[in-house]
Amino acid sequence: MPDSSKSKLAPVLRAVAPPLILLVVLLSLWQFSVWWFDLKPFLVPSPVRVATAAYSTFGKSRLLRRCRLRLRYRGLQPAWLLAS
Repeated sequence: MPDSSKSKLAPVLRAVAPPLILLVVLLSLWQFSVWWFDLKPFLVPSPVRVATAAYSTFGKSRLLRRCRLRLRYRGLQPAWLLAS
């Protein structure tokens, strides 16, 4: 009898894996070209710098806000969320 979880997961992997692999390849080429050609950050920032800036600007505040709202809804108030 075939495993139904594998048959359900295979089409998803076939659809998601190629774009993810392409993304990793493109990000790797971008990072390598910044390193190899010694490009200055004001010309072409590395993908790591872009991701760090995006996370510090948007991701961190939105993530904490969502956590606070969800935990308040559930009646929980952990100390690490109150401190920030």
